[in-house]
Amino acid sequence: MDDGLCSFSEFATEDRAVLQVHVDYISLNKVDEFRAACLRLLQTGLKHLIVDLRAVIRVPSGVLAAVIDTGMLAASGMGSRGQVTVLASRAVLDQFRRFENVGALQFQESEGEGRGGPPDGGTERTSGARLSAPPCSS
Repeated sequence: MDDGLCSFSEFATEDRAVLQVHVDYISLNKVDEFRAACLRLLQTGLKHLIVDLRAVIRVPSGVLAAVIDTGMLAASGMGSRGQVTVLASRAVLDQFRRFENVGALQFQESEGEGRGGPPDGGTERTSGARLSAPPCSS
């Protein structure tokens, strides 16, 4: 659970925008902020959009909907006309796969159940510009 630390962060490198979640569960009072962060990925104009849910163990329906909507918007040409990749454990990815509208998403499975294994796909933040102030700064 969110222990007062920032729940998620956003950053961009030269070829990708990343939304990285740092907690095992995004509480219901953070879902709107998470959705807004997903939409900011689209506004970067980058082609590779990554939603990093490797730390997540349980996914509320609002988070599933926000990621699926972002994938559909990206595929339809809003913002970057890019590809949204979800990095997560098998259990979390299985939650996404239950929906019909996930064709616009790509999935990359991490090791372990939540708090996934070592970073894949170059998403560990070693450099890159922050897209905005952390949405959880309140």
